[in-house]
Amino acid sequence: MRPSSCTSGIAKWLHDTQLPIICTPHDAAYLRKRGLNVQPLPDGHDQPQAFFEGRIRTVRYTHGEGVMGRFMEHGVGYFIEMPGEPSLYLAGDTILTPGVRAFVSQHQPDISVVPAGGARFDMGGDIIMGTGDVIAVTQLSSGMVVANHLETISHCPVTRAELLLAGRRAGVSQRLVVPTDGERLELQHRAP
Repeated sequence: MRPSSCTSGIAKWLHDTQLPIICTPHDAAYLRKRGLNVQPLPDGHDQPQAFFEGRIRTVRYTHGEGVMGRFMEHGVGYFIEMPGEPSLYLAGDTILTPGVRAFVSQHQPDISVVPAGGARFDMGGDIIMGTGDVIAVTQLSSGMVVANHLETISHCPVTRAELLLAGRRAGVSQRLVVPTDGERLELQHRAP
């Protein structure tokens, strides 16, 4: 592939540097066509893979249920474990499914980043977690939960103030982080 076919700045940089792109097998062919250095991970959180000095695994997610869920692309989140660093679960655009519940309960990530906007369209249910789901994840987890995907687009009705209030009422506000736009977070590793 010629570099000129990667027109966006980040795509061109990824193409030129050949930085490894970690993805699912589902996305690998699309990314390879763009001349990127693709390293697909197998599906399933029961199979951790080497990742730099640590390991990474995928966690299946569901981007909505019912009528709208049939139109959404479902995928995976990622769980990353590095020596001397907090374990990190990047949930992706998911609702709170039994699989996500089981994963958080079993693996107890130090930090979980979850979508919290309660996004929905004019029909059907939520396509990402809303207030109740984020509180449930925080209650399931002994680690920090960082809520993202808030107040970003018109179909995300959950506000930061609403989520913070729900966290206080549920007694989990000390572990629920609701950053402002552009805020930089530095979260510490829990002592073993």
